[in-house]
Amino acid sequence: MNLSDETSSKQKITVITAVFNCHQYIEQAILSVINQSYDDIEYIVIDGGSTDGTVDIIKKYESHIDYWVSEKDKGIYDAFNIGMQLSKGEYLGFLNSDDQYTPEAFTYLNNYIQKYP
Repeated sequence: MNLSDETSSKQKITVITAVFNCHQYIEQAILSVINQSYDDIEYIVIDGGSTDGTVDIIKKYESHIDYWVSEKDKGIYDAFNIGMQLSKGEYLGFLNSDDQYTPEAFTYLNNYIQKYP
């Protein structure tokens, strides 16, 4: 199956990004999610109360983010747990704030899911 064979049976994929004071990378991470060729993505960003400009970058893209919050948490795993409790997707993906997805990542994933349910 190639990329153009994307089936009509899409799965909602939730992506959760936990972030704390990562203004130098968070924009690239956000863009790598919101610029996906796949369009059935729920995006959740859990910020641990950043004070370095991270929140300003999140706000810049908030119209593309399904849910975000900035408040003190108990660390990355607490943030991921918060995101999982909020998620509505059939599949979960975790994107660290200094990482990026390739532009076709979720199209490939959905094709794989359709081929190997």
